[in-house]
Amino acid sequence: MNSRLLVLIVAVFCAPGSCAYAPTTYDVPPILANREEVAKQLQSLGATLEAQVLLQVQVDREGNPEDVRVVQGSGDRHLDALAVWAGRQMRFSPARYRGQPVEASVRVPVTFALPPQITQQPELLDTQAVSGIMQSDYAELRGSARVNVQVGTLGAVRDFKDLKAETADLREAVSLLLPQLRFTPARSNDRTVAAWVILIFEFAGAESLVRIEPPEGQA
Repeated sequence: MNSRLLVLIVAVFCAPGSCAYAPTTYDVPPILANREEVAKQLQSLGATLEAQVLLQVQVDREGNPEDVRVVQGSGDRHLDALAVWAGRQMRFSPARYRGQPVEASVRVPVTFALPPQITQQPELLDTQAVSGIMQSDYAELRGSARVNVQVGTLGAVRDFKDLKAETADLREAVSLLLPQLRFTPARSNDRTVAAWVILIFEFAGAESLVRIEPPEGQA
């Protein structure tokens, strides 16, 4: 199993007076705007312990973190430091009072959690139909493409990355094909889970096909 941790970041708003920094009164709380971006940056750093760090972030009128402090640590100084670093990368829609931006405090739990153990990989459904679309709608294309695809719990493509194609036309064709694909979702013991797989598209006229591979380290 890939040892890289999932990182979950959720902002929890502080009622006026409830945080160590007493926020200015507001009627619209600060809203974390780049949660997914910060989570991906943390994942790339390769932490390998499960834990949660509770941060308190003082957000200025521009939505930038003025100060970041650990309210509740994980017990691991390295993870605490990573969480504080993440807090400094966060950007918010600032709190507002009567339509005007104001400073405010927000508490942000940063959770480092191991991804689920995949016991059954996703399987691509109706590959013949997909190959038929490639053969009919893209009969003139020649070449291959490779893409990492995240299959959601309902079997649809939820996200993709690292799309590598030999030409721009192939890249566009794959981008249009991905939303049409359906899978049996991955399973972790008795429940369905999201999982990443690799898809290989071979455009070769009547011989066009698509195949699925497990990601590296999960073969």
